[in-house]
Amino acid sequence: MTAYDLKEDFFGIYDDHPSSREEAEAAFDAWIREIPDGREFDPFRALARTVQNHREFIFNYWECPSRISNGYTECANRLINETDMRGGAATRSRRFGQGPSTADRTSTASSRATGSRSALASMHPVRSS
Repeated sequence: MTAYDLKEDFFGIYDDHPSSREEAEAAFDAWIREIPDGREFDPFRALARTVQNHREFIFNYWECPSRISNGYTECANRLINETDMRGGAATRSRRFGQGPSTADRTSTASSRATGSRSALASMHPVRSS
């Protein structure tokens, strides 16, 4: 058995047993027994432990008539985190309230000197009463 086979068999729990919680749980238990010995399969044992620790909640998926999943939300959160990591220290420092980056301070100072509104101010127009 290869890691690819284990992954496909794990996804098969959802794909091959769409209507029965009992069948899905039996397939998961069989999947656990198929994990070979060896350190290279430790990530699969960790996955199995995680599913076991949250078994009731994970298998509640089969109890929901509309098959609601938070997969979309998890994907969106991953994309946000990746974007944040690519943003570097400037993004994180602003997010954690450490003030604007050097580039922001420079552009704000130059816009004050010329009397024009900064790019940030133009993004958030002031409401007039």
